[in-house]
Amino acid sequence: MALIQSQRHTVRDLEHWRSFERVDRVTGRRLARGPKPQRAIEQIQRFASEGSCYLSTSWGKDSVVAAHLFVLAGVDAPMVHIVQEGPHKDPDQSLVRDAFLERFPHVDYHEIVVEPQTREQDADKKTPALQVGIKRASKQFSPRWIGGLRAAESGIRKRAASKRKKRSCWPIARWSAAEVYGWLAYNDLPVHPAYACTQGGMWDRDWIRVSIIGGQKGRTHGRRAWEWAYYPEVMERLLNLGLVGPPSIP
Repeated sequence: MALIQSQRHTVRDLEHWRSFERVDRVTGRRLARGPKPQRAIEQIQRFASEGSCYLSTSWGKDSVVAAHLFVLAGVDAPMVHIVQEGPHKDPDQSLVRDAFLERFPHVDYHEIVVEPQTREQDADKKTPALQVGIKRASKQFSPRWIGGLRAAESGIRKRAASKRKKRSCWPIARWSAAEVYGWLAYNDLPVHPAYACTQGGMWDRDWIRVSIIGGQKGRTHGRRAWEWAYYPEVMERLLNLGLVGPPSIP
């Protein structure tokens, strides 16, 4: 698997990551022989044939898999990343973007850059900046979008997936995290360095989210401690701005 190397990784992190590699490759090979990938590709093609749309990506593991299936589907639609600028910005998303676009340079790729919003983020909703970006994408490209959301990630997403909204297409909604990692490994796709930042396995890679750093949303499963451990330069900046509190003492 093309894990993007980072100075954030410890020796134990990389050893733990390598312990998954053989299983990931086997899972990916088995997945490729089954019906799920082709069904996902056909779902994308069918959705795109029904009207204008775009592929929304965050460059997290699920988004990269959806983007790859989108490329394989061969649909004529843009790929869009809503970039949340400001002190909370993930500094490593661009590494995944550059690696993916180097391999698939023909993709019609766009970025919508959104500045921080004055309204504070609600812990159980999209960030205000992301909501602004979604509105811009809807106006500039289409209100219909394809994404890498998976129902297994949360109860909210599971309920949303069951509704089968006409404005969204979730081709990997029923894929497991193991299948996602397997597909990444089998196809040698770029993987955000954060997924190997587990303190040698203390954190479950399945629960690591590629998102803004220090936000109110997604603080479960020790997210804040993880952010302080692996993105201390971002967290220190946010602390100095009064946007996060100091690290908790175990």
